[in-house]
Amino acid sequence: MKIISTWYQNLKFRNKIILLCFIVSLIPILILGFFCLVETRELLISEEKVHLNNILEQANSSLDHHLSLHEKIINTLAWDETIREAADKEYASNYEMFIADREIFDSKFVMTQAMHKGIKSITLYTGTNLYPHGTTVDSLSKIQNKAWFPYALTTANPFYIYDNSQNALLLICQVPSNSYTNIIVITPSYEDTFENFKSLFEDDYAIGIYDENGKHLFNYSALDKEQNKDYIFHHLLEDTLENNNNHISLQQSTKQN
Repeated sequence: MKIISTWYQNLKFRNKIILLCFIVSLIPILILGFFCLVETRELLISEEKVHLNNILEQANSSLDHHLSLHEKIINTLAWDETIREAADKEYASNYEMFIADREIFDSKFVMTQAMHKGIKSITLYTGTNLYPHGTTVDSLSKIQNKAWFPYALTTANPFYIYDNSQNALLLICQVPSNSYTNIIVITPSYEDTFENFKSLFEDDYAIGIYDENGKHLFNYSALDKEQNKDYIFHHLLEDTLENNNNHISLQQSTKQN
């Protein structure tokens, strides 16, 4: 610093004036440059956020369409007259049960699965005396201890729940019946449901999806440091609760199991 001071003192007066003018002229240029840098950075970040939000909205719309399609399917099955009649009667013999299983439940449920590869299973849980039959028919007692069972008895609309034990989504709908309680449960493919969220970006990224209760439903990480994934999703949930604009909700009909 002393060397610079000495050098400055040794300058001619004209050179001192030129140096001062040069330094003073740099101040507005530096301020303008800094302002442009900040504005450009904010603009790029804003555009990138818009781009990311658009991609997430498209993936979210695809997920909503996927879930809505399954809701239409389960509504169609629940209101099918043949299924309703077969599920609302007492069977007098094993032969009658065999005919009902083969001609009605196997036919309609298996055919639906064949037409929609994203469905893993369709099961009717019935209060009649039908014996369990493969994955298509089972006793109502199998689900009576589930946390969502009381809600299923009180609503006419299908709803989703996340089953921790199976790591799967379940779509549930009560079958309108006069004499017996019957509930249809569709198990969509968990991988197919969230497949679009695994190819959102070419660069490394991580994403987590939570229901309206903050329950973790799905996560995917393409980051190099997988050990930080839990930390990332923990803070992603905190940001989600503070900023609803960053929230990708499964659906309001999703129930916590």
